[in-house]
Amino acid sequence: MFTVSRGEGLPLLFCNGLGVSADSFWPAICRPLSAHVRTINWDYQGHGRSENPLPETQMSLRICVDDLIQVMDHYGLEKAVLVGHSMGVQIGLECLRYYPERVQGFIPMLGTFQRPFDTFMRFKYASDVFEKVSSWIFDHPDTTAEVWPKLFQTWLADPVARVAGIVNRRYFPSSEIEMYLGHLRKMSPLIFFELARSLQEHSADDMLESVEIPTLIFAGEKDLFTPPEVSKEMHARIPSAELQWVQDGSHAAMVEHPDLFWLRMLHFLQKHFPEQVLSPAQVLANQSSPTLQNTSESDLPLDSAQKA
Repeated sequence: MFTVSRGEGLPLLFCNGLGVSADSFWPAICRPLSAHVRTINWDYQGHGRSENPLPETQMSLRICVDDLIQVMDHYGLEKAVLVGHSMGVQIGLECLRYYPERVQGFIPMLGTFQRPFDTFMRFKYASDVFEKVSSWIFDHPDTTAEVWPKLFQTWLADPVARVAGIVNRRYFPSSEIEMYLGHLRKMSPLIFFELARSLQEHSADDMLESVEIPTLIFAGEKDLFTPPEVSKEMHARIPSAELQWVQDGSHAAMVEHPDLFWLRMLHFLQKHFPEQVLSPAQVLANQSSPTLQNTSESDLPLDSAQKA
């Protein structure tokens, strides 16, 4: 698996949304944050610069959770704050279920705690449509492989996403959408839909009240993928959780308003983990050191049990 680590201090592990790579969506948040804390981005199997698992239909939410722990072990981290966007929220919750001792804080962004297609676009038949589409894709893998890249041509997908409100037409950068669409064109549709099926089968409804670690929830006012009422329910049910409302925020609000996100996150981290967040004096000292190397990339070998 591909990983990139920036900065030092309190470790934050960023869990991507489905079909998103470590090279997109996060840099505008991670670069300023990494002056104060350590940020670690990584690619799920079959995403970005990580290798594809074999067979492609093996991918699941649980595999992503175990891979997250492998990333933590690689960097020698006993605990970390988990930051999850969309699918990454469900990964964070399952990590809390199976490895609660490894998580010291949780920042869910624009994601649900269960069955995302039940609330997708507020369309009551979305889950039925998803099931029919995914079944057809697995029944016709060759046709899907041929059609899939054509669905994400920038000239088509960019205006559709903006007009439909999937991203904010005013704030979402064109460079980011091209990076995202380029990544989708290259990845396996079978991996995409196998993971999507795993997400739709997942629920953390039984454990929200038991989340006792510091939690900061981001909700987008105009998020069509995860309607904000889902985030409000998480806020109401997770004890002591904080809620940050993002006015006009879409499902990609952290790309549209990166300064709001990283500054609010930094305030949250300074409040709950003050001894692990670098002080302004330490930040200045690091910036003035020409020999300081605080960014590194690595390629983790996948566990053989996860490849078989």
